[in-house]
Amino acid sequence: MKKIYKAAFVAAAFCMAGATFAAPSGTYEEGYRTGYATEPGSRASRSKKSEEFYAGFAAGQADNAAKASSAISVNGKFIRNSAMALVQGGSIKGKGAEFGEMGLIDEGANIAPYYIGKYEVTQEFYAAVIGSQKNTFDKEPSGNRKDTLVKGETQERRPVDGVTWYDALNFCNILSKAEGLQEAYTIKVKKEEGGHIMDADVSWNKKANGFRLPSEEEWELACRGGDPAKKDFAYSFSGAASPSYDGKAATSADLDKVGWYAYNPSGKTSSAKGSAGTPGFCSHEVGKKGANAIGAYDMSGNVYEWVYDVGDDNERIIRGGAYTTSAAACKITAYNDEPPSKKLTGLGFRIARNAK
Repeated sequence: MKKIYKAAFVAAAFCMAGATFAAPSGTYEEGYRTGYATEPGSRASRSKKSEEFYAGFAAGQADNAAKASSAISVNGKFIRNSAMALVQGGSIKGKGAEFGEMGLIDEGANIAPYYIGKYEVTQEFYAAVIGSQKNTFDKEPSGNRKDTLVKGETQERRPVDGVTWYDALNFCNILSKAEGLQEAYTIKVKKEEGGHIMDADVSWNKKANGFRLPSEEEWELACRGGDPAKKDFAYSFSGAASPSYDGKAATSADLDKVGWYAYNPSGKTSSAKGSAGTPGFCSHEVGKKGANAIGAYDMSGNVYEWVYDVGDDNERIIRGGAYTTSAAACKITAYNDEPPSKKLTGLGFRIARNAK
């Protein structure tokens, strides 16, 4: 694949169907968990009626209908925006992406079933997991501070950023341990600086059932919506409703529906590129734009996402584009790479795990 954009700035158990969840009556968390636990066709107890509870209940039901895996709790605390979607995988030979540009899936792939996060890992999620451990690693979840927060959004639900590739792997291991799962990675830290892992020897046990970063092929298949038979599988942006983008321009109104990028800090594409200090030129709360066919959000734009794979010069691949980039960098076939020690306010990650 041709590299098209190089940016310099870029508890402890699943709540399963039929389970119970003890929480103060009327909370969003209780409603969400009950949304998963309630049997199909039944209704939550009217004694729990509240706007917050029913908002959570509706969100839980919607995630369940989208075949999302149950949401995650850390030390008994429910984590919003942590649900995962099932991708069936298989022997994939997808139709060519728009304008003849090839992605990994176009060239063919054989992918085992897996779960992938419906959302980029949020600051709340990251802080809960890393903060649960007595270690020296940085618990600060973002370089996008509250002074950049857009009105109506919540800081803790913005993506984590400014974490190295090694930090992302460390997060996955800690979460796996908390959930009683086998850790996917062996990490021997060689250098730690400012609370971040800057260098380490890493090996991946591909048979482990714990959390991990998606492979580049898994990430792309999820980004495309998981089904090569669907017409939007080859569209330029994840979840886009039409293939109107010409593949070359810096801007795309079609991206407005599903992603945040440098030319829509207000949510709508304009001719003026956002810059530092422009309201909205920052990361945004996850899930504010449209989802794709598997119910995944922000796979085009918001923040770049680390995947496991190696790029040029032993760097690591990042996918998806960011609020700092043009529309071209947000395409499903676009990719970039960065040193695994890189920390950027436009770079985060989402998690995956084996389905079998």
